[in-house]
Amino acid sequence: MALKKKPVTGMKDILPAEMEIRDYVIGLIKETYRSFGFSSIETPCVEHIENLCSKQGGDNEKLIFKILKRGEKLRLAEAKEEADLVDGGLRYDLTLPLSRYYANHSNELPAPFKALQMGSVWRADRPQRGRYRQFMQCDIDILGEPSNLAEIELILATTSLLGKLDFNNFTIRINDRRFLKAMAAYSGFEEKDYDSVFITLDKMDKIGLDGVRKELIEEGFEESCVSKYLELFEQIVRYGSTTTGADHPVMVQDRYVMAPSPIPRFDNPKLNDAENLFLFGAGREKKIYAVPPHTKVESLAFEDHPFVREDFEGKRCCICGATGVYMTQTIDPVTGKKAWQCSDTDYCAERLEEGGSDE
Repeated sequence: MALKKKPVTGMKDILPAEMEIRDYVIGLIKETYRSFGFSSIETPCVEHIENLCSKQGGDNEKLIFKILKRGEKLRLAEAKEEADLVDGGLRYDLTLPLSRYYANHSNELPAPFKALQMGSVWRADRPQRGRYRQFMQCDIDILGEPSNLAEIELILATTSLLGKLDFNNFTIRINDRRFLKAMAAYSGFEEKDYDSVFITLDKMDKIGLDGVRKELIEEGFEESCVSKYLELFEQIVRYGSTTTGADHPVMVQDRYVMAPSPIPRFDNPKLNDAENLFLFGAGREKKIYAVPPHTKVESLAFEDHPFVREDFEGKRCCICGATGVYMTQTIDPVTGKKAWQCSDTDYCAERLEEGGSDE
């Protein structure tokens, strides 16, 4: 049989010129991360199939290169499903091997343990230009350090490396699950479902907002919960910013997310450190939210899409003349032109009774 010259589909040969560059970059990566105290580790490329299929890898679990049992263990006649034929698989990332490694060796490792791992991973994905079935990953992790210091050090180490590689004007995106969990709770998801929801949410760059919505509903989540959760993301994707008027969510004491309905977002800042008690009803959830006096309340926002309340500068109520209050646009009954009017009609009426004002 003639020798097949080309690599298996989705794999590639690396020529000396490219290998020289790769070796240089790998050396620089290891040198930089070691200067921050990270220790190199290595894990096998083959993992137990039970670990690989533990429902922690999302869609990657559908892309496992599985390994058949061998010898007496391979009983084709008795096999009823694929699981009866396989006992191992090639790792699809470095996270799962690290979890098993740390669980097995934690008593032999320092605490906290700063791990550096580089190695090939395999995914039975559809090969595309620049996308291979075998590729190298690099992970740094700090285990056993619960404070934010671990996250800070990871960011510092990564930015130092990128600088040494001559990358400029890059952006570090930080994903804080506390926000995602609070938003999920606010939307009505059960805590046991958070991980499943987040795995689907992570696909937004690949399948888009509509794809995420479809997949969450197909997984059995209530459409009302899905719509409420994706609303803020949808506003940013479609309009470039959040567009909620009333009912813009707020974070209370850096922990709870609630809807301050019917307060317009124009007045959200007034909830922070207020001197009085606020009570809000959440009809669908059959709850009443109480915000005690002098409580920290911040409108939900994203680092690249900050909270901005409506701007009514230079606008005056066409009925009572008020300024600096939340207004709605209307049609002036006298001129027939667009005008602004106090949203709080009781406040407007009170000002009229007092004779109005030009303040």
